[in-house]
Amino acid sequence: GSSGGVIDGWFPIYDPLEGVRGELGLSIKLNFIGDINPFRDSSAGVQLFPFSSFDVHSGYVVQHVFGFVEELVVAEDPEFEWGYNSNFRLARSSHERRQTLMYLLDASVRRRMCKKVLEMGGNAVLGYYQSFDMEGDSGIVARTYGTCVLIEKKREQQHHLFDSSSHMRNSFFSRDRHLDLEGG
Repeated sequence: GSSGGVIDGWFPIYDPLEGVRGELGLSIKLNFIGDINPFRDSSAGVQLFPFSSFDVHSGYVVQHVFGFVEELVVAEDPEFEWGYNSNFRLARSSHERRQTLMYLLDASVRRRMCKKVLEMGGNAVLGYYQSFDMEGDSGIVARTYGTCVLIEKKREQQHHLFDSSSHMRNSFFSRDRHLDLEGG
């Protein structure tokens, strides 16, 4: 199936050392057609939720809880080695490399965890959490964890045609009528 979304608005142009430097107007429409490449590892279809349960009006219901799932990815920190004797230009490029690395680590740790979710039989993670640790000579560590679950969209019920309390009342009276017919 395809699902679409629209990103529309003015977004800040951010310089890592000088902050916001301007704005950029964007309008982007997204369509997910499907994961049709059989030769590429993918984690398409796994949904990540930062909360631990669904609201009754969310439209989702948890069918099965598989358990805890986690992932960890480590990479060398490009800013750890540049030191204080470097000039401003090196500091800027090192900082930009760190920003790019964190972006790539974010995608990598999510994809690896979502592949585990698919292997477990799930299609979502509840209580999703992700963090980065700058550990000096050990590098940058990206961690993520949550609870692997199988969720399903609730079916739409037409409340005006079927009211559970009146159904119970009607079934009670019909049972009494049935008993009365048998008794006499």
